[in-house]
Amino acid sequence: MEMRLARRRRGERVEGAPGQAGTTAMGMVLSTMIFSFLVAGAMGVITSGRNMVAHGVERSDLEERARTVAARLARELLAGRVMMDPAGGSRLVFRKNRGGIDAGTGEIDWSAEGPLVYQFTLSPGELDNGLDDNGNGLIDEGQVDRIEGGVTTVIATGIPEGGLAFTRNGERIRIDLALEGRDARREMVRAETTRFVYPRN
Repeated sequence: MEMRLARRRRGERVEGAPGQAGTTAMGMVLSTMIFSFLVAGAMGVITSGRNMVAHGVERSDLEERARTVAARLARELLAGRVMMDPAGGSRLVFRKNRGGIDAGTGEIDWSAEGPLVYQFTLSPGELDNGLDDNGNGLIDEGQVDRIEGGVTTVIATGIPEGGLAFTRNGERIRIDLALEGRDARREMVRAETTRFVYPRN
């Protein structure tokens, strides 16, 4: 014992000294804890990054869909004649110009053309009650219907209530369209677009 104390005073390492094993074990525990915290932090950053990417991808997809649908509406309206002032409603009725000319007047013969309708309709199984009736994660969502000649075509889904609006101001028709969806984590994603159209007829 006296020899060990003497060697310690000279700064020499004494193997098997009392307390040395405990100190080493404590260091290992602390190192493991620090490493675990670092790994957990890194995993959190990676997971957060993945979630942001998934959210961004879903949003980008919705934005592209919204632009595509709004562009389609605008193209048909451009060569059409609006029959009803929408006044901000979610239904628009108009006639398309298909090139028919009245032989007597030389003007477009609109009377032979049936009306074309774009409107918001609740999705199948969905009720206007503030609930997700059809279990797809969206509340009171609907679709954009195109109705012509008694034939209904769905051109967009995932439209929130109030997400389709036509507003007329003189010669100009404003189209407001919104789409909603869920990302990989089931978080809500929304995209909106606006188009202005000046029908030629």
